[in-house]
Amino acid sequence: MSTELATAPVANTAALSMFANAELFALVQRQAQLIATSDLIPKQFQGNVANCAIALEMASRLGASPFAVIQNLDVIHGRPSWRSTFLMGMINACGRFTPLQFKVEETGKPRTVELEIERWEGPQGARKKTTVKRPWTYTPTTCIAYARYKATGEEVTGPPVSYDMALEEGWVAKDGSKWLTELRELMLRYRAASFFAKVHASDLTLGMQTAEEAHDITPMRDVTPREEAATPPAPKGNPYADPAPAAEAAPVEVEQPKKATRAKKPAPAAEAAPPAEEPAVDRPNRTDMVADIKESWREAEITMSAAEAKYKAAGLIGPDEKLSTITTDKLFEIWKVRGAVLRGEIQPEGDAQ
Repeated sequence: MSTELATAPVANTAALSMFANAELFALVQRQAQLIATSDLIPKQFQGNVANCAIALEMASRLGASPFAVIQNLDVIHGRPSWRSTFLMGMINACGRFTPLQFKVEETGKPRTVELEIERWEGPQGARKKTTVKRPWTYTPTTCIAYARYKATGEEVTGPPVSYDMALEEGWVAKDGSKWLTELRELMLRYRAASFFAKVHASDLTLGMQTAEEAHDITPMRDVTPREEAATPPAPKGNPYADPAPAAEAAPVEVEQPKKATRAKKPAPAAEAAPPAEEPAVDRPNRTDMVADIKESWREAEITMSAAEAKYKAAGLIGPDEKLSTITTDKLFEIWKVRGAVLRGEIQPEGDAQ
């Protein structure tokens, strides 16, 4: 039997000095700028140099491929989370353990419980939270992730995970939860692997949850854009209210001396009425506008770079501008005609007759 032992990869110390060394910092910036231009990475990294730089730092700490880290790092409600499959792969590849395995045991007879599942219903901007009752049948089952240290052969196990735990923690009673489908056994293993990593390989998790945990634990909230409420008039005497525009003083006729009689100045001609304005469109916040624009790309089945080319051809953004850096006013103009541009209903500048 071979006595050679597999050792864990040595942590890359360059990541720790990246922000202290100006040359390394500049190098990471150039690398992040290159990655941010790719269409093969998730939307939250496209055109976002800062996100790409953070992913490079994390890949350096883990000794993993930057592309693999970016593809398996989900941003949920502003917080990064690992995908469970990637975390399991990191445990198997770290060199400290034998391949991760699972012990699954049924601990009772099938039973049915009635769940109260909250969901949002109603028209956009006026959605309300409702509760729907649904029966869920399951067989009480416990899953434990385990492996052995390659150096000593000692078996190590993670905390047990069960369907009863999923019920008590509220992971099941969520609208769209995978625990309610035939994927429940896979979710059981994903959660057991996450618990194993938290106890025995916390250096690989970097203190982050898995994407599946983030979905299960984060409270449900309505993310549909809401109509902006009209600003109420300022109360009288409010020192913080904008001052009302001063009324123009009426022209005062000054009596001229009799020695030099002058004709009165003609009254100024009435100004022409301004053209009728187009009906105002409520402007959503920048995050909602970006989400709507990306949805129009998916409906048109085109990439971000192809959409940018159409916006440039239509004169909505400059030839050297990017969607990620334009002003909110320009983004609003694109948002108002996002579908028409992609369908070709708005002609490029110079093509109109």
